[in-house]
Amino acid sequence: TVAYQFSGMSHALPSRPSEVGAGLSGYLLMPAMAMAIVYFGYIARMMRAGAVRAFDSDYVRTATMKGLTDGQVMRKHVLRNALAPTITVMSVQIGYLFGGIIAVETVTNYRGLATVILNAATNKDLPVLQYSVIVIATIYMASTLLADVLIAWLNPRARLDLDSA
Repeated sequence: TVAYQFSGMSHALPSRPSEVGAGLSGYLLMPAMAMAIVYFGYIARMMRAGAVRAFDSDYVRTATMKGLTDGQVMRKHVLRNALAPTITVMSVQIGYLFGGIIAVETVTNYRGLATVILNAATNKDLPVLQYSVIVIATIYMASTLLADVLIAWLNPRARLDLDSA
């Protein structure tokens, strides 16, 4: 498979988890890289578009005129506002990552969650399939909740105003 060929060429990554000295991080590096590279370009473009939009805003010009350094303007004003759409997109992409797990596990010949789900569907093992769906749905909901909390922390305008209700 691709995992054996790539690990044989570089000798930096283990081809199977049972190799001597192969820790969990080395074992998971290839699948994690394969899944992250797919979304890296999209997320980088989102971040850049948010930063460009924030640089053109009035509050950045005001902060610059007040005498803040470029680093302070970037940290306190640009990144806080540019990260909100990026965090939202990243939390939604968690669901798509689970869809890509099947392909990555097949190509790298690693057994994981997707293999369990695929075997449960093939063998009509309903309890395992139901539990797997519940686990994925819980992770997806937790990532969406975490994204909402992060956005509210980064951007005070996005916070819920309980006094006006």
